[in-house]
Amino acid sequence: MRFNESDTLLILELLNGVSFSEIKQMNVQLVIDKLKNNEYIKGKILQFLFTELNKLDFTFNDARDLEVATLLKRIKFKATPR
Repeated sequence: MRFNESDTLLILELLNGVSFSEIKQMNVQLVIDKLKNNEYIKGKILQFLFTELNKLDFTFNDARDLEVATLLKRIKFKATPR
């Protein structure tokens, strides 16, 4: 899955505010590098991204939270094995 520029900025903003363990930090850095290089993200890395974004708490009161919810739905569709 490739992300457009606005989705990339949103994901980078969300990941920037969260602290991760050392093991997860390597995966987060891989995701960040792929996003910055506009590379295709798939498989376990996409599933990891979905899981970590899904753990964040949202109230869905403003437009940004709705943007995140829409992004999560798209990622879930691509990250779910068929």
